[in-house]
Amino acid sequence: MTTTISADGLLRIPELFRQTDSIEPGQRFDIERLGRGEYRVKAETPVVPEKESWLTILRECPDKDWWSPTDRSQMLIARDVTRLFADDTEDDS
Repeated sequence: MTTTISADGLLRIPELFRQTDSIEPGQRFDIERLGRGEYRVKAETPVVPEKESWLTILRECPDKDWWSPTDRSQMLIARDVTRLFADDTEDDS
């Protein structure tokens, strides 16, 4: 398959290849010069970060005992106030 270099010096990968290899915009590639007029273009392998549990992340937090439980009485008041304002907007006619 043949492609051309754009005026900006960009190499366009044909759509068939992009679809077949699931190439996304912004994906990085390595280009290697093999000789005069010969190049190898290879997709970089993405670095997949190791998944950590949220519990492990919280345990590694340098600030210990920063969290305190919410006062439930304040939450109940906030719900009642919202309910009061919601009733005012309704038209009884």
